[in-house]
Parts: sequence; structure tokens; C-alpha cells
Amino acid sequence: MNSIYFVDKKWKDKELSVKTRVTPVPFGNKCFDRNWVLKLNNQDCISNFICLVCKQVANNSVEISCSQHEGAEKALIVGENCLKQFLSNNNNTCPVRPHNGCQYYKAQSVRMHIDGLNVICPNQFNQDLAHEGRQTGYIITMFGFKGNKRYA
Repeated sequence: MNSIYFVDKKWKDKELSVKTRVTPVPFGNKCFDRNWVLKLNNQDCISNFICLVCKQVANNSVEISCSQHEGAEKALIVGENCLKQFLSNNNNTCPVRPHNGCQYYKAQSVRMHIDGLNVICPNQFNQDLAHEGRQTGYIITMFGFKGNKRYA
């Protein structure tokens, strides 16, 4: 599988707000726009990989493994930087249920699955949105995706 990295310096430092208590994270570390990923994948392919903090597809996914959540029905997946920002902004309280000492680990198998997804070029996605008369989102900043890129 080929890894694809996008670089566009004019977007590197641009901060875009997300409607959560989380401060926007640096370029390349935000979770992936779910509408962008859904363009070539169905909801079932990504439903277990949605970040608990920002509700997008987790980038550099981690799984929350606090003892308080042992009975959780499904894996508690979060984008690594979303979680770090949340913990930093909320006195290290867990985003699932407030408690101190949130524990997590890199969800390697989730990362591999997400990296294996097919996506279209972010610029093509934004063009499609503009053509449909919809406002473009922050997908243009999703330059760290390692999956397969296709042109529509």
C-alpha cells in the first residue's frame, strides 16, 4: 500500500474551530472529516472508528482503557490529539465520564484499518462540495491521511 502525504504550507498554521470544548489541534493531527471518508466508504466501515471527542474519523487513534469503563459495549476510540487536547483543557478528566487518571493506548489495529480506507483527493472533495453549492468544511487540512487516494 502506498502512503500519501499532502503538504500545503498556506494551510499549515490555519486554525479552524470545531464545536467541542477542545481547542483545535495543529495541522495534520486533526481527525479526518467523516463526510470526506464516506465519499468512498460506507458508514459501516467507519462506525467503530469515530472519535468520541470531535465525532470525525479518528486520526492516530487511541483506545481509552480506564478501569471505570471496563463494561463498555464497544471500544472507546479517540483521535490521539483530540484526547490530548481534551485532557489538557479539562484537568485530565476522562471524556467518557468525568474521572481523573484517564488511561489509553495506541489502537494499532484501528490505525491500520483507517489507513487502509480509500478516499478521494481532499481538493476534489472540496470542489465537489462547492459544485453542489455546499460550504466546504475543514477537509482541506486533512493532509496526513495515509490511505489510498482516488480521483473521482
